[in-house]
Amino acid sequence: MTPANLRQRLLAGEPVFGTLIVSPSPHWPEAVRSCGLDFVFIDTEHIALDRAQLSWMCHTYATLGLPPLVRITSPDPCAATMVLDGGAAGVAALNALDAILAALIGPNDLSCSLGLPERYDHPEFLAACETIFRKARSARLGAGIHFWGGVDQHVRFLQLGANLLIHSADITLFQKHLRTELGAVKQAAGLISASSDAQSDINI
Repeated sequence: MTPANLRQRLLAGEPVFGTLIVSPSPHWPEAVRSCGLDFVFIDTEHIALDRAQLSWMCHTYATLGLPPLVRITSPDPCAATMVLDGGAAGVAALNALDAILAALIGPNDLSCSLGLPERYDHPEFLAACETIFRKARSARLGAGIHFWGGVDQHVRFLQLGANLLIHSADITLFQKHLRTELGAVKQAAGLISASSDAQSDINI
């Protein structure tokens, strides 16, 4: 997919799927390529990536047909220009809905703003998401959310009107599957019980 294809699909209201990429490993793009994604989301707000690393990642993923959308640290036009010059297909950092390609919800930020920190099943949080999705879609913009929950929760956001879904993150998925499989091995070997306390997840 090209950035133009991604834009056309978003403006047409078609669903597109991505994930948050944290690792700058040169082995990562080829692994990600075969996962059925339409784009990747690269976060420079919470992840320590320098300009050269970011540009390498953007060009590599774009070459593989995964347009990179980049979150910058602040709505700074100079920073946005540098990221775009570095190969980003888009920057999701402005608040004006009529100036951007898609409205992207950060669920932790939104839930805290509503006084409902991390209560992602609360009716007020879901109603706020639906309102944002509806307004974005009525303005012919993409309506998206970055979320790390279960399948049912992701489907619910699509049903509420989202058409840009950023599922979890590479580090979160790695942690979850490694912990699950290693726990199963230890349990099968009788080294731990099924009721052993799970460690907390990494959410970005």
